[in-house]
Amino acid sequence: RRHVTVVVHASSISAPTPAPTPHSLLAVGASVAVAALGAFAFGYHLGVVNGPLDAIATSLGFAGDAGKQGAVVSSLLVGATVGSLGGSAVADALGRRGALVAAAAALLAGALLCAGASTLPALLAGRLIAGAGIGLASALVPLYASEVAPARARGALGSVNQLVICIGILGALLANVALPASAWRTMFGAAAVPAALLGVGMLFAPESPRWLASVGRATDADAAARALWGPGGPAELAAG
Repeated sequence: RRHVTVVVHASSISAPTPAPTPHSLLAVGASVAVAALGAFAFGYHLGVVNGPLDAIATSLGFAGDAGKQGAVVSSLLVGATVGSLGGSAVADALGRRGALVAAAAALLAGALLCAGASTLPALLAGRLIAGAGIGLASALVPLYASEVAPARARGALGSVNQLVICIGILGALLANVALPASAWRTMFGAAAVPAALLGVGMLFAPESPRWLASVGRATDADAAARALWGPGGPAELAAG
C-alpha cells in the first residue's frame, strides 16, 4: 500500500474575519446616524414649503402668481439635480466626510437664506442652495453608510437613507400643522438645526476606510477600520 501524506501549511488557511465588537458597532451606528441627518434635511426641505406657500406669496408680494409659486417649489429640485450630478466627483475629491461637510454647509446656508428672505429672488437663491445640499446628501449619505458598515450590516444600514428621508417629510408636515402659515420663516429656519448638527458631527466622524484605501492611504484606512469595526477592522477592509 502506498501512503500519501498531505502537508497543509498554516499560511494557506485563512482565519475567519473577527466579528465586529459591540463597541465598534456603536461607532458605526453613531457615524451612520450623523450622516443620516442629511437625509432628514432632504425630506424636510421637500415638504416644508407646501403648507405656508400662500403665506409666503402674500408676504413677499407675489400672491396669486402661480408661476412664481411654482418657481419657489421647483427651485429646490433644480438645485438638487445639480447637487446629485456632482455628488460623485465631490465625494472622490474631498472624501466622504469632507463632502458631507460641504453638503451641510449648503443646507445651512440655504435654510438661513430662506428664513431671512425679504424678496422672491433671495428666497429662490436659498431654495437653490438648499437644493444643491440635498442633492449632494442624496448621493453621499447612502455611500458613506454602506462604506462604514461592516459587510454583514451593509444592506440594512444602506437602506437607512430612505427611511430617514420619509421621517424628514413627516417632520415638515408636523411643522406645517403645529405652526401657523405666517411662521414660515421659523419653519425654514428649523432646517438649519439638522444641517448644523450634520456639519459638526461629520468633523468628528471617521472617514470611510474604503475611500482611504482607494486613494492609497493604507495606514489611515487601517486606523479608520479599527475605529469602526474593532481589532478585526483591517481584515474586514481587506475582505472587501
